Amino acid sequence: MFIPGLYTARPVANDQSTTTDAIHPAPAVYVIVRNAETADMSEGYAVCVTADGVGAEKPTTAKLNCFLGTVRETISAFATPVYCYGLVQTYGYSPTTLILADDTSAAAGDSLHAVDSQWYMLSNSATNTGLNMGLAQTLEAYTNTVTAANNKCWIHAM
Repeated sequence: MFIPGLYTARPVANDQSTTTDAIHPAPAVYVIVRNAETADMSEGYAVCVTADGVGAEKPTTAKLNCFLGTVRETISAFATPVYCYGLVQTYGYSPTTLILADDTSAAAGDSLHAVDSQWYMLSNSATNTGLNMGLAQTLEAYTNTVTAANNKCWIHAM
């Protein structure tokens, strides 16, 4: 049983989320949250914290500044009276973050932000500004023009 709260973890040596230095794996911080949506939250989804501070939900315009992080493993849908809990990564290297490039491509180091009514994060551009900017950065260059794809990024939403 998960207890909502803040947890830190150091990935195991064979995890994709390690750095190139096998002796010092990349640190990561996770929170255990309740899925407040009526649909499953898949790995890599960007989520915002709910008003009660225990749940996670799809970003909305009113909640963009409450970006929490990305889902680490699929969290089952909420179904009354059963609450489903899972991990959301709030800090560190993430090998699977749903990202959509706003100009068809993104360079390593581009800033990412949550998007209203979407599970993905969007790469930065001059038209996308706000308090939720810079809470994650891409770690590799990528191109995707139509659909969001899982890409590597560094999250620092704490």
